[in-house]
Amino acid sequence: MISDRAALWLRLAMVRGVGPMLGRKLVHTVGDIESLWRQSEAALQSIDGIGAKLLTALHESQPDSALASLELCQQQQISLLCPDDAAWPEALAVLDDAPLLLFFQGDVSSLSSA
Repeated sequence: MISDRAALWLRLAMVRGVGPMLGRKLVHTVGDIESLWRQSEAALQSIDGIGAKLLTALHESQPDSALASLELCQQQQISLLCPDDAAWPEALAVLDDAPLLLFFQGDVSSLSSA
């Protein structure tokens, strides 16, 4: 089962021009991943690093844009882990450029093993 929050992170990761550092900056600036997708264009445009192209890409991203990828993950029994999940590996939590999502199969605790 893939959480709604993970689906929102996947949607963000799929936006052209958004990498790990900018993605985290956007989420941090607005508070959380759910709030990001409720922001007006004016609010997003006021964030440092958001230009016209990225604003358009964010605006054009639809809630179901990641649906095909999510369905494929579920078919292949692939789970998603996002930075605000309790199981997010501590080693990644300290990295500014850690991925926005982890895709995994099996036991999530193995991601935190030394």
